Amino acid sequence: FETVMEATNSFFEFAQRYLENHRNVDEGFEVPAGMLDDFQLFLSERRIRPDLSEWSLTLDFIRKRLKQEVFNLKFGVAKGDEIEALLQPPVLAALKVLEAAQ
Repeated sequence: FETVMEATNSFFEFAQRYLENHRNVDEGFEVPAGMLDDFQLFLSERRIRPDLSEWSLTLDFIRKRLKQEVFNLKFGVAKGDEIEALLQPPVLAALKVLEAAQ
């Protein structure tokens, strides 16, 4: 499912459409629930219809990829790269270690 979304450029194209209607996005942006619903509809229109378990298992990935593409388009690739780093297992592991140390 993740590969299909990436291969069809779904995150990028949806983010473009989203920003056309939501120009007030700032750097504190987090993906709202309504955006996830809209993305699911967008995918369905493209005949990408995951079952409930696929959708649920990839929700965190979807949120981060949508946020990354919004940041790429709105603030530049460097800001999007910061979000993309949060998808990397070594970065996630390091963050867990830091959180435990606090």
